[in-house]
Amino acid sequence: MAPYDRICITAACIDIPPLIEQLRAGGRLIAPVMEEGIQNLVLLEKGERGVERNVISKVLYIPLKGRYGVSKV
Repeated sequence: MAPYDRICITAACIDIPPLIEQLRAGGRLIAPVMEEGIQNLVLLEKGERGVERNVISKVLYIPLKGRYGVSKV
């Protein structure tokens, strides 16, 4: 169980859910994130000094539903 080495979110969200808290130091989370009408595949790497965020590429995923989901696409 937690903490995890890797987390992969497979639906577009508007904000990264608090799953980053479930990563161990050195862990990675990847997710499609809706930003200004564009979806970016975002890689978060949790280090000892915080979280580093990198955009990998533009993507198109089905929207996530619920609390962290995209309300209208």
